[in-house]
Amino acid sequence: MGTTKTRLPCRLSETGLFGADMNTLGEGVHPFSPQFALWSDAAEKRRWIWLPPDSQIDTSDMNFWTFPAGTKIWKEFTRDGTRVETRLIEKQSSGTWYTVAYLWRDDQTEADAVPDGLMNASGTEHDVPNADACWTCHSQQPDKALGFSAIQLAHSPMDAADPNEWTLARLVEANLLTAPPEAALEFSDGWPEAERALFGYLHANCGTCHNPEGSANSLTGLDLWIKADDLAKTAEESSVYLAIVDVDIMKLDVELEATKRIDPGSLENSALYQRFLNKGQSWSMPPLASEVTDPTGQAMLEAFILGLE
Repeated sequence: MGTTKTRLPCRLSETGLFGADMNTLGEGVHPFSPQFALWSDAAEKRRWIWLPPDSQIDTSDMNFWTFPAGTKIWKEFTRDGTRVETRLIEKQSSGTWYTVAYLWRDDQTEADAVPDGLMNASGTEHDVPNADACWTCHSQQPDKALGFSAIQLAHSPMDAADPNEWTLARLVEANLLTAPPEAALEFSDGWPEAERALFGYLHANCGTCHNPEGSANSLTGLDLWIKADDLAKTAEESSVYLAIVDVDIMKLDVELEATKRIDPGSLENSALYQRFLNKGQSWSMPPLASEVTDPTGQAMLEAFILGLE
């Protein structure tokens, strides 16, 4: 296989995620599930986190958490029934995060670091990113971690039989947050299910970059990040709704003629929809990690836009 160059362990078995059987979780490792899924061309995913003993997550800003040094977060990708890769992001004492992907061997007994990435890995159409590509999205968050946040964890356990799954409520119970929310973070009755699902989708798939702390926001002015304070409002009063509905785009593209972020009743003139729908263009969104338009996301966007007439 040649020489592998990575600042993290060269084998997944050395990261602490699993025990010797590469199946049982390691000591202190907890599964978690974001309530709003990130579309990755129909890949199935599992996620885990490990926090250093006697540490807490700094939640003084409920919208953007800061993790203790030593935190490890893993994400596993299975495509077409084949477990392909597991990614690791680990925070260093300097505050820097290191990241690398591990490619599972054919016999599934081990996964090896592939810092240079791999196209169409394990006989599937899934692409393993190189270590640098991960920062396209991770760099848009103040503390780089994605998916483990107040909004994403404010739900009941996905697996009711697993007491180790971490949710927001369980983190509060375990005293792992420096500033726990004063009340449960729940969407108010002013959020119909359709709007909650769509805005949650945008939060997970677009807001990780398009948020007040990311450079994508400074380029486009687009904010798709649901804030903790938004939950008590109505959907129409939320920061995301106000940022997109009947709002002119800031960043003009020659190839894209749409002039509104969301133009009520018009799919053709809604830039957010056109960027989402069309793949392979310089202006397509997201810019990486997806080659196939998500039919569920497309249907939600179409229903929302056309329903605004």
